[in-house]
Amino acid sequence: MRIGNFQISRVKKTRETASESLPSEERFRELKAEGKRIFLGTLAARSGTRWLCDIVKSHDRAYAVTERDKMPESFWRYVKYNELPIDTDGIIRLLKSRIASDWMDNDTTLIFSPYFSHDWESSSRTSPLPSL
Repeated sequence: MRIGNFQISRVKKTRETASESLPSEERFRELKAEGKRIFLGTLAARSGTRWLCDIVKSHDRAYAVTERDKMPESFWRYVKYNELPIDTDGIIRLLKSRIASDWMDNDTTLIFSPYFSHDWESSSRTSPLPSL
């Protein structure tokens, strides 16, 4: 359906496995060594983060996204908030793979999620996210 300049279509997305679609953690380390940058941020509803992402995406070699992987990110928050003894390394690996995928075409990635507001510090004991 077309509404003015906008096109609305119903495309069913197929779920790809991580090994088929995302770069490895080794590729993440290679790209990071090339000087690629990442910014992680938390957000609040109606705070302008999508607008900020649109501005960042308008620049060459920069990419920005909000709430990319809602289910794993919300699971992260649930585990951390409730202090559950659950291994979250898979979520960190997924995030690194997504960042590496962004870095294939860009030098800087900006990722916002409301779920990042819980306990990144304790994760650095097993999977250092701040130093990635």
